[in-house]
Amino acid sequence: MFSDLEQEDNERLAEQRQLVCEAIASLKGLAAAPSRVSAGDLQMLVDANTFAPDSVYELQCMGVCVGDVICERDGFRWVVVNDEYGRDLTVLYRETGMVINALTTVQKRVQSGEEWYVTDITERLPDIMLQQLAEQGLT
Repeated sequence: MFSDLEQEDNERLAEQRQLVCEAIASLKGLAAAPSRVSAGDLQMLVDANTFAPDSVYELQCMGVCVGDVICERDGFRWVVVNDEYGRDLTVLYRETGMVINALTTVQKRVQSGEEWYVTDITERLPDIMLQQLAEQGLT
């Protein structure tokens, strides 16, 4: 069900990260794009309404960077999930089967039109997941 990323996946993620880094550089007036982004950088893009709700690809690029922030935490990593619905990239916690579908998290929130914070995904969501695993004795 879960497998490691292939070279093609890593290349696609790198392209998506670059798009977000360039958007951050443009918004901050930087001459060069940063090599990585923080939750604060992503929140700045959200607050500035940098990408419209119908900018699906760009919003999913932001989702990649959200996933990267989550993967900075111990035990989280990007993987491929293959199931009856197809093949997708997702963030897995250890080998628990618990995933965060980071690619669409930003898109869905922007399209909902509701106010939200990047840290709800990068901090609170993993914490809730870890708490549920602990309650089940799986951590």
